[in-house]
Amino acid sequence: MKESNYYLFDKNYIFESKYDFYETIVKKINTSTVDEILINKDSINYFWIPKQKKLHFNFNKKTILIIIHELSRTGAPMVALDTAKILKDKGYFTTVITLKDGPLRQELIDFGIPVIVLKDLGIMQYTNSEFEIFNNNLDLDNFIKYFDKIIVITATLYNIIKRYMNTEKEIIWWIHEGSESYQILAGKMPKMISPNIKVFCGGEYSLNQLKNYGYKYFPNVLNYGVSDIGKNELNFNEELVFLMAGTISKRKGQNIMLKALKQMDRRIMKQAKFIFIGDAYESDYEGLEIKKELISFSKKNDNVLVLASVPREELFKLYDNIDVLVLASIDDPMPVVATESFMKEKIVICSTETGTSYYVKDKKNGFVFKSGDSEELSEKLVYILKNKDKLDVIANEGRKIFENIFEMSKFEEKLLKILED
Repeated sequence: MKESNYYLFDKNYIFESKYDFYETIVKKINTSTVDEILINKDSINYFWIPKQKKLHFNFNKKTILIIIHELSRTGAPMVALDTAKILKDKGYFTTVITLKDGPLRQELIDFGIPVIVLKDLGIMQYTNSEFEIFNNNLDLDNFIKYFDKIIVITATLYNIIKRYMNTEKEIIWWIHEGSESYQILAGKMPKMISPNIKVFCGGEYSLNQLKNYGYKYFPNVLNYGVSDIGKNELNFNEELVFLMAGTISKRKGQNIMLKALKQMDRRIMKQAKFIFIGDAYESDYEGLEIKKELISFSKKNDNVLVLASVPREELFKLYDNIDVLVLASIDDPMPVVATESFMKEKIVICSTETGTSYYVKDKKNGFVFKSGDSEELSEKLVYILKNKDKLDVIANEGRKIFENIFEMSKFEEKLLKILED
């Protein structure tokens, strides 16, 4: 960590207006000789600044603060990254606050977006000391008032919502969780919210799960977007390659897929290749056991491969060499791997307990099976292998799901409309 000879804020730092606030930030950052600034003397919080230093603020645009729990290369943080880039590109002065540092921080600052790592916010999130946390470092109340709108991403940041309910601050709460998360958060999230908070869910599945658990938020749907990097030429005449990608766990359903493979006629199963990509968490006993079973099965079947997790760039390359993506999850709000597969014009098989299933019509633009039903999944696999001549049309229709719902321009259009309303 480089040493700074000044500090950006303290609890009593008061600005006359949001314009004074941003002019101060821009001036300090653009004249700074370091890449990061301590928010306060002896603070554990850091303000990471864009390397090019030349920040510009369009006073005709709103000021936007995005709050996300972490900056890992996973679903919700990737959504936060895309959102911040769109807003910055459209002239909004956008800042990101996170509880936990991660690899996306560098991408954000390289794009010219300041990032604040507020470890104290993590203390607020995971302890009962919800409102008395900023005495020695950044005062969130003083800081947040200079933003026109706040975008809080994920239900896990419910304490931020509690803190700013019944205030004049306009907040967009963008929830991406499914059933499992709502069970964990039971009794913690507010049952009702105030008019200053607008709730959006990352798909119909997440929205319906939120309602099922009794939360009266009157939410709307805001799906994430994916940039179109093109599709492959269709060729389903050769040996088909099936892929399951994701953390190995009971929730992701690799055990259901394994059971489905065992239920298939062996001669038919041998006509294709099946690839499992992912790792199990060391703390997840069930996941580790599923991984052992997968490895054991692969040793007895040379057309089954079990591979460790790969970087996102490698996964994109792999899409070019697979034909079918399988989602056997028992709770998966809107897996991006499915959206990317539609983009690449691949066949997608998904369970009914995925957000993807809300857009799939069986045997029309993909395949759907009842969650947890390995026998039905097995039947879908056999159908695909026996009906290769029908797959071109199904894959083409699946591509339209991406184009009509998830293409980045669709997300951008809806996001900007929400912010301007």
